[in-house]
Amino acid sequence: MIRSLQKRNQDGNLYKRPPAVEATIKLAIQKDPDTLRRQPCVSNPSSPDFLPLECLVYVIRDASTAASWNGSWYPSWSGLRPESGAA
Repeated sequence: MIRSLQKRNQDGNLYKRPPAVEATIKLAIQKDPDTLRRQPCVSNPSSPDFLPLECLVYVIRDASTAASWNGSWYPSWSGLRPESGAA
């Protein structure tokens, strides 16, 4: 289950993610960590493997706390570079 956003607007209502972002997060968290770790390196938004920034942030935060993933692959996110900018 995807955690809801915690920040509230001026009326006191929780912000909500756009439906497309929610759907992408749902798909992303079902993938195995190795596949998911390669996805942020795709920098072309038209690629089916592109992971929008909001989704990437969610996945990284989730990975740092997820007991099922044991957090063991979390440190490897630090070296990621977009494929177009990799040297």
